[in-house]
Amino acid sequence: MKVWIVALAALVAACGQSGAGGQSAEAPKMDDPAAQTEPARGFEPANDQTRAATGVLNVTVATRLPEATAADRGDESSTETLTLTGANGVVVEATLAGVVEPSVQVQGQTLRALMGLTVEASQTLVYRVARAEGASLCGAAAASHVVVWEPASYNDPSYKLLPISGGAPGEAGARPCAALDYRRS
Repeated sequence: MKVWIVALAALVAACGQSGAGGQSAEAPKMDDPAAQTEPARGFEPANDQTRAATGVLNVTVATRLPEATAADRGDESSTETLTLTGANGVVVEATLAGVVEPSVQVQGQTLRALMGLTVEASQTLVYRVARAEGASLCGAAAASHVVVWEPASYNDPSYKLLPISGGAPGEAGARPCAALDYRRS
């Protein structure tokens, strides 16, 4: 009888260990929180000037949640980041600064005129350049902002960028660079 009790105790102990080991092996692994990123979208240059500036362009938009310390201070706003990657090595990372009407002026010309937008175009997004690699989108000057227009209709394949140096649209020091025109690939 003692042998049966010892054997039963050993069996129960062994089952308890394998159960505990099995639970830890099957525990779900939590991924680190990451930015919500749209899939990269590809755009073909619509003219020679755009082809020279970037070549084929990949566009990625990510929404980043605030850091824990910022959230603790009450800053709970997320940040939208635009990444432009050109086939010629140009990389621009910029954060959303705001939305402006195409009627906003840069050196006396409206964004509508500079970008060749139709009257139906209702808004453009302005991004502040945080990091740039490769050739500048503004030639000899560094681009400080990028204005982006994309149609609301999926049937319209166009995508337009207007790099700006020296400040945001509407600011005194802002200087427009050559507008870049793309078509969805």
